[in-house]
Amino acid sequence: MNLSSRDEGTVVISLTPLVDVVFILLVFFMLASSFVEWRSIDAQTQAAQGRSNGLVGTVLADLKPDGDVVVGGRSMPPSMALQYIDDLHGDRPELKVLLRPADGVALQVAVDFAESLKAKGLADVSFKPMGVAQ
Repeated sequence: MNLSSRDEGTVVISLTPLVDVVFILLVFFMLASSFVEWRSIDAQTQAAQGRSNGLVGTVLADLKPDGDVVVGGRSMPPSMALQYIDDLHGDRPELKVLLRPADGVALQVAVDFAESLKAKGLADVSFKPMGVAQ
């Protein structure tokens, strides 16, 4: 007596594990993807810009690991440094700013400072790592 109602030649594939895998992949890609808009900043060295290393008309801003910025030999908080450089830019529109982050300064801090300068209208902001000969 045959109690099985199925035909022995028919294979039934359950879709439940496939749906589970698809759902897990969907959750993985939702968590792994980022919806933050990636932006780029224009940070070129003077050599890449094809200019000489002349520093005439350039303000050197040293970014220190403690968060202060040294501009013109004076150490000040970043907000004051931005205002000081903006005041100089008002007097000299062709002002160039050379950022020199010290060892231990987070890259994001340097980039944020450069973006703040660009937001104030300074078009020529470049980076110079510490210890690089001029």
